[in-house]
Amino acid sequence: MTQIIAFIGIGHLADYMIQGLRRADKTTPIWLLARSQARALTLAGNDANTHLASDPQGAVDQADIIVVATRPGDVAAALSSLRFQSHQTVISVAAGVDLAALSALCAPARAIRSLPLSCVSIQQSPILVYPDEPVATGFLKQLGPVHGLAEEGQFPAATALTGALYAWLFALMAETHQWAKSSGLPAALARDLVQDTFAGAAAMAQFQTEVDFDEIWDSLATPGGISEQGHQVISDQQGFAAFSHALTAVRDRLQGTDAAASPGETS
Repeated sequence: MTQIIAFIGIGHLADYMIQGLRRADKTTPIWLLARSQARALTLAGNDANTHLASDPQGAVDQADIIVVATRPGDVAAALSSLRFQSHQTVISVAAGVDLAALSALCAPARAIRSLPLSCVSIQQSPILVYPDEPVATGFLKQLGPVHGLAEEGQFPAATALTGALYAWLFALMAETHQWAKSSGLPAALARDLVQDTFAGAAAMAQFQTEVDFDEIWDSLATPGGISEQGHQVISDQQGFAAFSHALTAVRDRLQGTDAAASPGETS
């Protein structure tokens, strides 16, 4: 049975999600509820199955899944004027809006928190979800591997690990790409080597899921070799520890955001 999807808010993350959904299935009916008609029309393009909702309540009434993709501070205003039904699933990708707040706004629909990344557009995003509910999980699996959290309190750490670390990896790729070019490698070759090396490492880790990361490192660190040499330089400069410190800072900030939210409020 074809599901009907409604997006409330169509910022960058909604755009990425819609791109991913269209890769999975070009026929799914998608309704866009947005402040900016111009942006909605641009996002819909010439897709006959993506519609701009002139009647927001009418669009929500026919939807099976409603994705809330507004800014966190706009969630309450966006949902408070709408009515929801018990068979519907409302998935919020607005960071920091806790489940109690979302549930109060969309009852009697099922409320779900989620966090995809921009690579959801190519169906490769790790996607956080809480609670791990079959309808939401089945929908999100079209867009990447879904990771259900056992409790809502895991959201800040998991968000730091995916959302923040994901972005930092591009900064690390940019740093290594610049170094490669300054060392005499052509820009195109340098980019290929950087991205293929990152992709190869991730693929190798996924191929050896039963092996700890430390064990993989130990298998590559020949005593006195170049890997060990570089590792020592990075360690001496607290390079690896810096990532843990940064993740802790982000996690703590997100924990404060979650703790500040209450029913009917957003941060």
